[in-house]
Amino acid sequence: MRESTPVVAIFVLDGAVDLYAETSRYLAWRLASTGARVIRFGCSGALSACTSFNSINRIDLKKSDKDIICSKCKAAQSNVGAQAVFDIASSDSTASSDEEIFLSEMRDRLQKSAQVASVIDMEFEGVQVVRLAFFDFAIMTKLSHFSILDENTTTRFIAGVEDQLALLKALKRFHAQEKITHVLYINGNYSQNTLVRTFFEKLCVHCVSIEPQSTTQHVLNKVFLAKDRLVLAPEGLLAISEIDAEAAVPLRSFNEVLQTFGARIYGKDYNAYTSLQLNAETSSELARLNAFMHRFPRRHAFFLSSEDELIPHIQTHRALNNGNLFSPGDFRSQAEFTQHLLQEAGQYPEIGFVIRLHPRMAANKRDHFESEEHRKYKKLLAEVEVVDNVFVLYGDSKVSSYYVVSKSDLVITSWSTIGLEALLLGKAVISVFPTCSVFPLAAFSKQPQDKASLQAALFSKTDFGSFDDDFLIRWLAIAYEGQFFATAAPRTSNGRLGKIYQVFYRFFARHGLYSIIAMLVGLWPSAQVSRDDNVLLTRNVAGAGNTRRSLEQARNSLAEYRAKYLQQLATYGQGTQNKID
Repeated sequence: MRESTPVVAIFVLDGAVDLYAETSRYLAWRLASTGARVIRFGCSGALSACTSFNSINRIDLKKSDKDIICSKCKAAQSNVGAQAVFDIASSDSTASSDEEIFLSEMRDRLQKSAQVASVIDMEFEGVQVVRLAFFDFAIMTKLSHFSILDENTTTRFIAGVEDQLALLKALKRFHAQEKITHVLYINGNYSQNTLVRTFFEKLCVHCVSIEPQSTTQHVLNKVFLAKDRLVLAPEGLLAISEIDAEAAVPLRSFNEVLQTFGARIYGKDYNAYTSLQLNAETSSELARLNAFMHRFPRRHAFFLSSEDELIPHIQTHRALNNGNLFSPGDFRSQAEFTQHLLQEAGQYPEIGFVIRLHPRMAANKRDHFESEEHRKYKKLLAEVEVVDNVFVLYGDSKVSSYYVVSKSDLVITSWSTIGLEALLLGKAVISVFPTCSVFPLAAFSKQPQDKASLQAALFSKTDFGSFDDDFLIRWLAIAYEGQFFATAAPRTSNGRLGKIYQVFYRFFARHGLYSIIAMLVGLWPSAQVSRDDNVLLTRNVAGAGNTRRSLEQARNSLAEYRAKYLQQLATYGQGTQNKID
């Protein structure tokens, strides 16, 4: 039975992030237009380790910097239309006597151990506030719970816990004041949103996570609304059971997916860390790589993943059965597998092995510092003998990861999305830790199931990694595009249309005409949604037209994609600068 009037609390603790703020603004408008009562839950400046601060990727923010961020966030909050407003008050950040005792004990433990592991199980009033605070802290600093903290990182971590305590008090006041049916937040894995969910799910309130597309070239930001949060699992983004093999392929959606992943090859996406641009240093390293690969009739490439985005899910959300990284080879960690590969590779001189450390490990366009993990792998590689048939590309190498894929007969991943992108380029892919992936690789391709089959796949030519394009097409079309609906929030300014839209958007928003642009976007086909009692709004993802014909057209699109980008990568490999579309 449909709830007649949803009462939705939309949490805006990330207003300094333009994409998030404008997405919340649109969804508040959209929900109100469907008859929902919207309450905006914001912050008056009481928090000090919220998403707005974390987005700056700096630990040592000065007070003047914080004031600027808070002002921007509060201005963005005021733009989110609502029938009622509730703010975390400054008094919420004043610790009670019980909180002081709790914080004092935590500080004492940290002073003795300098490790989050010594305090991560501490609870306040039955809530694991320390464990919840760890998620955002680890994502921002790239540190694990066993890392040794210095004075700055210790202070930052404690600030995150203090924010949890302040938010908990505010949530109690809010619950006493308002009776709601839904809470809505962007990214349900973030620390403060996890506390919101932990608090309200006990009260039988629907918890809904706004999930923006992780990668896109759209002018408008697209989202889908998920129950609770996106879980770190192969089917976390889309369950295999959601794929209807008898339905027509949403061809437009699939073509948009190809456009997005093609842009990543060029380095145009926010989450793309390499490009096809060449300079003297990159050209020199590329020449050495080419000389290496030319020596071998068969080439296998291993792409290490960045663990800094895995550890927080394990520690905060108890993902993967509390960190049980299932591997068909019984490897307990990525480092253990890397050592195994290095030790065994020399016994197979006919295969050239390329080991590519994830660029996120090194200083990059998003995080301007080298991770502890990158230093660990550099130390490991310095201490072992790297045999003649192994070539290492470190995280700070600018050589295109996609070029490595294009020259490989087998792509080996831990859990990186590069595996999905390699499939799109027509390459065989196997995963050493398949349960850590965010895509169901085993549904697309034949995967090793035990130690013997993994060993065979790693060191010989087998049919492991062979793939099913048809299922790949169907899953990708919905998982990365079809389930998302458009909002009025600007997403990318790439291209003339994106720049024009941003100018018009800002003009309408600044002159009190936001509802006009929101209404116009709401009429767009990709913005059409249906009301849902649990997650509020959903998009209809059914394909239209003839099933066989649409699938054949999608196959042709994929073949054209492969031909185009493999040629572009071949040109890059010759040391020739590509002209970017």
